[in-house]
Amino acid sequence: MNLQENVNKSLMLSRVEQMHDFRGWARKLPAFHFDKEWDVTIIPPFAGAIIRFVIDYKGKHVSVYFDAYSELGWMYDNDEQPIPYFEYYDGVDTHRYYLDESEQMMNDIRNFLNN
Repeated sequence: MNLQENVNKSLMLSRVEQMHDFRGWARKLPAFHFDKEWDVTIIPPFAGAIIRFVIDYKGKHVSVYFDAYSELGWMYDNDEQPIPYFEYYDGVDTHRYYLDESEQMMNDIRNFLNN
């Protein structure tokens, strides 16, 4: 990659960071408390998700992402403004949670993985 390609790549990455407000979301996202027995894989964001991770435990698999702008799903308020949400998929069902429901989501994931 030559200098111009590096500069173009840096400018493109900077623009994507600004469009998705990665630094702002870094301050707003909650801390997650994973059980020590879980295998957690952090996945780079793609397809509009701000964060992604998967959890494997006792043969069960859960995929989780955070969609801040309803780019992957459809969650809008009455004024048609996107509602940030978490979603997890357990291989059968999809479950969605508002940003302030992250603890409930983790409890529900824990219940799924342990039962």
